[in-house]
Amino acid sequence: MKKILLTIIALLSIVGSQAKGKDVVWEKTHSLDNISGVYLTVNKMEFKSDETVMHIGASYLPKYWIKFVKESVLKDQDGKEYAIISGEPTCEGESRMEIDSLFWMPESGEANLALHFQPLPKDTKRVDFIDRDKEGMLSIWNICSAEKPTPLPEEWRNLNYTANETLPNAKVGKGIATLKVRMIDCRPEMNSRLGIQHLKLQINGMPDKEIKFDDNGYIEVQLPTALACPIALGSRGIFFTFCIIAPGKTVECLINPYAQDGEKCIFKGYMARTNTEYAKEWEKIDNEKFASKGFFLALQKCSTPDERFNVLTEEFNKAKEEINKRNDICDATKALLRMDVEGKYLRWIKNYAREYVVLTINMGNEKAPKSWDDYMAKMEKYKDDLNNIDYYPRKEEAFEVFSAPYAPCSQTYWDQYPLVSYSLSDKSNFNLNILDNIYGTKLILENKSEDSEYYTTGITDPGCLALVEEYRQEMKRKKEQLDLSQNVYFHKLDSIAPEKFIDTILEKYKGKTVLVDVWATWCGPCRQGHIELAPLKEEFKDKDIAWVYISAPSSNVSQWQQMITDIPGDHYFINKEQYDYIMSKLYESDGIPTYAIYNANGTMTFKNAGLPGRDKIRTELEKAMKVVY
Repeated sequence: MKKILLTIIALLSIVGSQAKGKDVVWEKTHSLDNISGVYLTVNKMEFKSDETVMHIGASYLPKYWIKFVKESVLKDQDGKEYAIISGEPTCEGESRMEIDSLFWMPESGEANLALHFQPLPKDTKRVDFIDRDKEGMLSIWNICSAEKPTPLPEEWRNLNYTANETLPNAKVGKGIATLKVRMIDCRPEMNSRLGIQHLKLQINGMPDKEIKFDDNGYIEVQLPTALACPIALGSRGIFFTFCIIAPGKTVECLINPYAQDGEKCIFKGYMARTNTEYAKEWEKIDNEKFASKGFFLALQKCSTPDERFNVLTEEFNKAKEEINKRNDICDATKALLRMDVEGKYLRWIKNYAREYVVLTINMGNEKAPKSWDDYMAKMEKYKDDLNNIDYYPRKEEAFEVFSAPYAPCSQTYWDQYPLVSYSLSDKSNFNLNILDNIYGTKLILENKSEDSEYYTTGITDPGCLALVEEYRQEMKRKKEQLDLSQNVYFHKLDSIAPEKFIDTILEKYKGKTVLVDVWATWCGPCRQGHIELAPLKEEFKDKDIAWVYISAPSSNVSQWQQMITDIPGDHYFINKEQYDYIMSKLYESDGIPTYAIYNANGTMTFKNAGLPGRDKIRTELEKAMKVVY
């Protein structure tokens, strides 16, 4: 009887345990984010009967704050939401997070946190973390177990690349490159965007792009270009890489954010094998060669410039030799990696102190600088080494990145060419003919007049000459039609009293939301602001918004007239009295760029000195648009 009773108790215990269910733990996870500046990593998910715990690692600026608000939730694959409860630590090494309060990052800029939520079902397959402060700035999407990755689409499996690929030689000629990008598990609510940096030989000043993925996680874009060259692709918090495009060619890219083997980017079409291999390999140049512990220790032992140069040269030669011996990558990838090594080598020789400071910080021998002044102070420690390794007398060394006809296919060429071009007067040991043509053309197309004069005389290539002539004719046409342009209005309204200037121009935009951008031609941050906000014009193209640009009187008028043709909007050139009043009295700003937003009633709803970020401007525009005239 006793035995039967014990058996019954045991069975009841099993039934009870099964009813309660075992805790489910994802020790390793995949996730995506759209975070700006703050980096969050989901280290572990615990699904318990009474709660769900998300263990995260946070990385941000030291002594800056982050915050999770009480409205934050976890959302399962069915769209059901589960409220946040607390931020109590669960183990050693985790910090306490008070919900709806500021959490100040430690000196290290790293913190581990545990966020507790209402219990999710233990068979949950996917989770989103939605932070509802500042439009979900800290949202994390598609949190799932690393044990069950999303499979690749059928058409992207088992791709058969050509046996070998070589880089194309530089040949200048106008054309359109097609780029097709697809991201796995990209959903509309994530608002994911693809950034494209096309900084090479452009046509008609094509700006950098940031394009939103469609509902299927797909983007197709046409890129005007004039030769085979690299572009940078990236999506905030997800991936960053380079790929080679060319006129008349199509490049397809699949983004697999969860890949753990470095193959986040897979390519088809033009230079598919090279683009795929390089996406996997390019970061290793720093991580495995010029940023290794052994390299650092070897430099520490050096006491003279010659000793340092010999260590650098030895590492340089060794790295190139290792690349050449590889049989798992094609010739084109080898060439790109060799040029990357050359670029890193040249950066060390050109500015040893800066590179050494960065290395000592990475090795933990120096604390990360808290400011630019702090960084300069650290460099001051190594001032004796700043320019005492001089590459330029060593012209007998011919570098592939400058001498090879295919060099423009490398990002390193575009990064390092100015370094050599400005400083190397004797180019007899370099095969720079076509490369001089290409880089000189780039400078002219970018309207860098101070540099253009130096290079114009060296442009002989027919393709380059054709591009330059077309550009000059286009600039001439724009100048002639400037007054009649539909997307550019410019006026010199000297007769208007300073205190009435803004009211006068706002009268033109009655019933519209207005963004005012005060800038100058010589201001780099101003121009960067134009690029940063350009996607908003496309985003709000169907909204009644006026984009008003007011130039400071310190701008060069001729240069201003050329620049504004590429900045759609209404442009005003003002005098000093108008400028001083607007900046000091109206906007209370002591620097440019300065931004102001007015609603349909003409009431200023926002002002800021310096670009606060695209997301902030978007938010303030949306607020202003809620006012109906």
